[in-house]
Amino acid sequence: MERSGSRSPSDDREAVGPVLTPGPLADAVIAAIRGANADVTVIDRGAYLRVLVPRRCRLERARVAEILEADFQLPGDLEAIMPSFRGRLTIAEERALWELSTKDQILADQSAKLRYLFEQLAVTGSKAMVDRYVTTPARHRPAPASLRTAVPAA
Repeated sequence: MERSGSRSPSDDREAVGPVLTPGPLADAVIAAIRGANADVTVIDRGAYLRVLVPRRCRLERARVAEILEADFQLPGDLEAIMPSFRGRLTIAEERALWELSTKDQILADQSAKLRYLFEQLAVTGSKAMVDRYVTTPARHRPAPASLRTAVPAA
């Protein structure tokens, strides 16, 4: 297994996958992930194992059961050893899939969270009141010296 520092920070931004509690079940899950995905990195942090795969990480239930030579059920058996994960997780009966969220998905999720927060705070529909009583002060800053010399005054 690879240790921390084996990946560059730019690789990690587009990596997804589970964080697993070490043990025989985690070893089987990692083996199944390695078999189904290219460029798998496992970072051993002692108390946990971080599995990272670029953009999409796929796990097949049947492959884990085959490796274990025992039954493996999704989502229960995976959730028991997965305290965290990175990415958007979709779990079905036969597979788990971690994917990199798109910008549109992230913005939609944030919008839904803010809408919920505003509803709970009972401040929906208050834009007109805010516009009436709150004004934004104008901020005028002089242009930087380098810009003043590069661009002639109009």
